[in-house]
Amino acid sequence: MTRAGVITTALAEQGLAEAVVLVAGRERTVDQTEVLRTAQQFSLSAYDAQYVHLAASLGIRCLTGDQRMLRNAPGIAISPADFIQGAVP
Repeated sequence: MTRAGVITTALAEQGLAEAVVLVAGRERTVDQTEVLRTAQQFSLSAYDAQYVHLAASLGIRCLTGDQRMLRNAPGIAISPADFIQGAVP
């Protein structure tokens, strides 16, 4: 958003600082071997597989607009529109 000129760098830095405070102590670690297996199972990047694996391990859905995640991990990934409509397969 700063690159597009939508917000200033100062505002982005303020938002980042606030986000750090909000998530402090709520971070989760994921087993990277399991992430690799998830990436292979669902044909995802390791980055995306971290979110899919974390959601699966917590027994929740992964809210995303990423079409590959939605297509390849339909039992875990859910689009914002489907989430809002309460569509849970």
